[in-house]
Amino acid sequence: DNGCLSCSFSIFSIVFFFVLLPFFSAHAIIEQVVNHSTFSDVESTDVEILYLAETGVVQGYSDGTVRSESPVNRAETLTVFSRMLGLAPVYDANCTFSDVGPDVWYTGYVSAMCNAGIVLGNPDGTFRAADTLNRAEAMAILVRSLNVTIPEYPSNLAPDIPEGVWYQDYANYVIDRNLVPLINGEFVADKRYTRGDIFINIYRVKRLQELDTHRYS
Repeated sequence: DNGCLSCSFSIFSIVFFFVLLPFFSAHAIIEQVVNHSTFSDVESTDVEILYLAETGVVQGYSDGTVRSESPVNRAETLTVFSRMLGLAPVYDANCTFSDVGPDVWYTGYVSAMCNAGIVLGNPDGTFRAADTLNRAEAMAILVRSLNVTIPEYPSNLAPDIPEGVWYQDYANYVIDRNLVPLINGEFVADKRYTRGDIFINIYRVKRLQELDTHRYS
């Protein structure tokens, strides 16, 4: 399914703690929220991060940073979405992937998401946990998670979206709702997905829901 992650849940209905687990080190999990006023790499203009920190969504690292530019991989992303769903990590031998062992830190989250029908994996039976996401894959996950009906657009909303490409509808939807900032007027499907991108997406989605409006502004 191109991103190989199929999400069918609403972001708004879950109270969750947002922790990205850096590069498969269980010991690197941040157990305590770092006060956003001490984030050394956050400016006063970073409204998305400050808002989500204030509401308990964003957690920083123990060194007082947020690391918005750090990329995220599939295991980290699945962990975040599993926690958003409130799914407890659980190992299920009937819902596994050939490259996910029973004792790695993300196994329980991947298995829980698999049990919920959200993770499909790859056609060869792998999960590829270390693979990072690009913008197209991430926006597909975001739109699927919203469980919305995507309208038909008479034309693509950015000039670099090829007609008929797999992410066409997802890209048009997030552009229409202004859930993702364009880059020089383009979608840039292959842009790597980072922690900062997740902050922006979640912030804009939450604001749309709070304001009950069609488009973030």
